[in-house]
Amino acid sequence: MEKFSRRTNGGRFIPEIDGLRFIAIALVVVYHAEIYTRVKLGTAPSNALGQLVARLTAHGGFGVAFFFVISGFILGLPFAKHHLHGSSPVRLKPYFLRRLTRLEPPYILSLIFCYLGIVLLKSGGPVELRHLVASIFYLHNPIYGPEGVVNPVAWSLEVEVQFYLLVPLLARVYAIRQTWLRRSVFAWLAVTVPCLQLFPFADPAWVGGSIVNYLQYFIAGLVLADIYTVDWREAPRAHPVWDVVWIAGWCFLGALTEHTPLAKLSYPVVTFVLYIAAFRGTVVRTILRSPLLTAIGGMCYTIYLLHYPLISIVGRVTARLAVRGAYLTTLAVQLPIYVGAILFVSALYFRAIEQPCMRSDWPSRLKDRILAMFGLGPESSSSRAVPPDLG
Repeated sequence: MEKFSRRTNGGRFIPEIDGLRFIAIALVVVYHAEIYTRVKLGTAPSNALGQLVARLTAHGGFGVAFFFVISGFILGLPFAKHHLHGSSPVRLKPYFLRRLTRLEPPYILSLIFCYLGIVLLKSGGPVELRHLVASIFYLHNPIYGPEGVVNPVAWSLEVEVQFYLLVPLLARVYAIRQTWLRRSVFAWLAVTVPCLQLFPFADPAWVGGSIVNYLQYFIAGLVLADIYTVDWREAPRAHPVWDVVWIAGWCFLGALTEHTPLAKLSYPVVTFVLYIAAFRGTVVRTILRSPLLTAIGGMCYTIYLLHYPLISIVGRVTARLAVRGAYLTTLAVQLPIYVGAILFVSALYFRAIEQPCMRSDWPSRLKDRILAMFGLGPESSSSRAVPPDLG
């Protein structure tokens, strides 16, 4: 998930974004935890309350789309500022290099750890190795489909990479001076591109794991960056009515039946409205800015990479705690254990792997340290006081 840019180009920290990341990752974690508890531990909802819980958690996969909107907003904001407010242009070489150095090390290491776990626990071999290589190069979706073998959640990161490549092109829309026309073009793209799935030549297996199926969410983020820059001037005004809109939006989503045409059409629109409410609600904005939510949301990339395999590993150990036929009891016992393990391991991984990669100069710092270890470079160069690059 797009996590590297907590600070926009020359801009200020936007705490609501990390709060929204918390919402997104919480939805995804609960979604996968519920599936594992129900399928792997042999429990199923047997009463109305259990069925309601299962139905609500089924919408947790929507958290991925929530992340896509964040990516559209964060990546679109520097381009919007340049075209609409005359700020410095986005240099494409640093833009792509930053994504490579910021996101690749945590991603590749997590895939390797997952592969090693498969080899140790399931005697994995050449089949898993082929999937590992394909995932490392973001080619698993077009070759094997979005159902990942090494780490099932990696499919969405391939969609993210497709968006990263398209951002400079999509951002050209910001150059349109007329606000109504600019946003109309974005809306047209959000509607027409997903319709490509309806053509006979479209391979459902490939399209389902491509940006064609999800561009509307990224576009929602790009439009949000437009509104944030032009209408709000980077300082949206809060009003209590947006707190009501926030609650109503979530209630509406909870009432939808998953994977229906109505849900598919409603998700992007309601998501966009929820983001507006997050920035403008009085209470909701205060909650999203709370230190606990922003701290966990700040680790969302690591949590996303690790949560699925950790649920599987922990679930093997805690399976004895499952009560056959007691869906809610088992879920109530297992979920806190899963969440505790995920937060603990993710905090360590974030501190050791992801956080160092937030420094834009980490490759040169690492090279200097290695050279210094062998007496080939100045030791002082590895201890330069360079603040972390959060943008």
